This record gives sequence, C-alpha cells and structure tokens, in this order.
Amino acid sequence: MYIFMPIIFVGIGYALLFVGGKGFITMVKEQVTMAMTKGAPDYPNGFDESLFKETAKTGNVEQWSEVPLPALGTSYAILHSEKLNIQADVYYGDTEEAFAKGVGQYTGSHLFGCGKPILIGGHDTTYFAGLEQAKAGDTFVVMTNYGEYTYEVTETKVAKASDSSAYDLKQQEEQLILYTCYPFGEVTKERKQRFFVYCKRVDNGNVIKEVPSGE
Repeated sequence: MYIFMPIIFVGIGYALLFVGGKGFITMVKEQVTMAMTKGAPDYPNGFDESLFKETAKTGNVEQWSEVPLPALGTSYAILHSEKLNIQADVYYGDTEEAFAKGVGQYTGSHLFGCGKPILIGGHDTTYFAGLEQAKAGDTFVVMTNYGEYTYEVTETKVAKASDSSAYDLKQQEEQLILYTCYPFGEVTKERKQRFFVYCKRVDNGNVIKEVPSGE
C-alpha cells in the first residue's frame, strides 16, 4: 500500500496541474482575444440606413484616404445591383458564416472608398447567383455608414481557384473584384474554378469625412 502512495500523489498532482493548466491557457487566450479586439473600430448594427441618410443630408464630404476597419464578422455595407437582382450584406471576413448571411470580404483587401482593390466572395447558389449574367457596363452600388460608391463592370473571366494572379491587390486603383464558384449551380461536385467580375469605380470620388456616431 505504502509503495503506491507516492504514485497516487504524483498522479493527483499531474491531474491538478492539467486542470489548472487548461484553465490558465483558456484565461490567457481570452485575454489575448480581448486585447486584439478591444478598441477595434466597429459599426455595431452593420449598415444603418438612418445614419447613411443623415450623413448624405449634411453633405459633409471630402477626399479621405483611409476608412476605419470594421471588426471581423461585422456587416458594414450593402452591395446592390438591380439589373442582376443582387442585394447582399457585406461582411468583413470571407468565412462560411459570412457566406451564409451575405457576401464576405477578404481582409487582405481594402475597404470601399480607400482608392485600392476590394475582393469579395459569395455563393453562386444564393447571394451571387446573379453574377452569371454580369456584363461590361452593368453597375453595382455600395452603401456604407460613411458613404455611397458606384462601380461599373469592365470584364468577367473564369480562372482556377488557386490562381492568385486573377486579382491584383497591390494596384493603386479602386477596383471592386467579385468572385464565386464556377460552373454556376453545380453543387454536387468539387469545383476548381472561380468566376470573377471586375469593376471600376465611377462615382465622383468623394467619401464621407468621418463615420457618423449616431449621437
């Protein structure tokens, strides 16, 4: 019996350390997450039409080089094309959760109004089904809490899903790049191609000076 006592105590010690360690690790992860997200600019309720109308009414616009980043998972804009029957909430982050609720923006691209490329994906059977009919000259309107932007389709093309040369995120122009799986509607098999729609910005180049607080 006495021979097994040290072994039992050692086992209990390791168990306590394991349980305590898990709690400690969880606590550290939570603190790191809080530190990373604390103070991140956010639009709490996603696109707010009342805020948009208020800023549009004041006419307080000027050229603005940067727009605050939304928090990950935030819906901060609405993408609309009447001709293509597309209207979708734009979420910051191209996750499956975002694709289930609207369309998702790759966080390595820029925001509307920044004068640089914007890369947005969506499912071809839901919010981006209308992309199949996209042609040069079609337009998209994007409404955010800080301004409205208009983009015109310049071209479309099909590329491999792995082909990163299908989009240039380093260019110094505001190009809206939309993509979805291709061929359209074939959900029963793996699709290794993507359908890309390229759009140039065609509005007057102004953005709202600052994101309205709503106060």
